[in-house]
Amino acid sequence: AGAEFEWRAGEGSSEEEDAGPLDDRVEGAIDAINAARDAMNARQLDLEAAKRELGAAEAQTALEITRLREHEHRDNLAQVEKYESLKQRAAEARAAAEARAAGG
Repeated sequence: AGAEFEWRAGEGSSEEEDAGPLDDRVEGAIDAINAARDAMNARQLDLEAAKRELGAAEAQTALEITRLREHEHRDNLAQVEKYESLKQRAAEARAAAEARAAGG
């Protein structure tokens, strides 16, 4: 290994050893940075776990909706979809009539 890596092997003195003890403010700042980094890493792990949980819940919900549509409540869901379609068409017709009335 070259001279630049001697300090890693403990064969030479590092800049830290040459500089003397750390100022208390610097040591406290380093501790605060390390604590913040550890907290950030913990939150990142929590976030990743929550994303996996959400993905699993979304997949389960999609399966359940498919099951309901295909089996137990197919007729009821078809009626709801028909109602929503009729409601949408009625709203469009009302808007068109209002536009005609406003336009002359």
